[in-house]
Amino acid sequence: FDAFWIALKSILEHKLRALLTLVGIIIGVAAVIVVGASIAGLKTYVIDQVSKVLGSNHFM
Repeated sequence: FDAFWIALKSILEHKLRALLTLVGIIIGVAAVIVVGASIAGLKTYVIDQVSKVLGSNHFM
């Protein structure tokens, strides 16, 4: 339980560092989500384009 108070005290003493860390985490999570969504969208696009050329029976 003391560790919680020590951590809280450290965060309050170093507000800028805590804020920059939080912003970095938010940007990192957002980047992972954007990359994942882009890959999923690209996969759908490629399958649609290939299906138009080869027909829909070639992919499961």
